[in-house]
Amino acid sequence: MKTDEENKFLRSVGVRIRSEREKLGISQEALGLEVGLSKNQVGRIERAQHATSVLILHRMAIFFEIDIKTFFVFEYA
Repeated sequence: MKTDEENKFLRSVGVRIRSEREKLGISQEALGLEVGLSKNQVGRIERAQHATSVLILHRMAIFFEIDIKTFFVFEYA
């Protein structure tokens, strides 16, 4: 079971991914194709229902043309 802190972290990462994806105006499916995930997997990551790997975050950072550290700037709600 995840702690509150872990859930907040996953939500923060998911929000950041969704924000970057929406800036580009692409679908979850299109992002998934770029990084090797299904549309459903991208959605689950964005909704903080799944903890993704650092490798996937690396692929996303390259695709979004951002520093991977961007995913680790915590914005807890």
